[in-house]
Amino acid sequence: MENTNLMKRIFRIFTLGFASTILLMACSKSDSPEKDTEAPTIEFTKPLLDGTTNYSKGVEMGLNATFKDNKELSKCVVTIEYLDQSIESASLKGFGSPWAPAENNESYEIDLSGETETVNANLFDEAIEMNCLGGAYQLKFVVTDKEGNELITNVDVTIQ
Repeated sequence: MENTNLMKRIFRIFTLGFASTILLMACSKSDSPEKDTEAPTIEFTKPLLDGTTNYSKGVEMGLNATFKDNKELSKCVVTIEYLDQSIESASLKGFGSPWAPAENNESYEIDLSGETETVNANLFDEAIEMNCLGGAYQLKFVVTDKEGNELITNVDVTIQ
């Protein structure tokens, strides 16, 4: 009789353990989130993507854009490069060097969150210097989401 009770206990423990294992395996498969592989996007109001945006010396370089991601935005890093490197253009304008953020390879970081965020900002937190070189510049926007997906967008602008 003891052997029969012992066998019943072992059978119950085995059955319970087996059922628990099956249940845990089923739950772990359904709870695993899908990997985010979609890059974020930017919709610009200013500057315009067509390269026709002009900024005047003495005022700030405004940005108005909407950032979107299918899951969660993280940040946008903006850099600026002076494109008009010819000596003739520099001597014609009579000024010596590009705007400081371009000359010093500065970056401007915007923290983002959520799936959609509209940003109105003054890039590089300073007005464009009156004595900097005017001409063609290029803004580079690197937008990342929480998963590390990245969008790089270049926008040509003019400082006059």
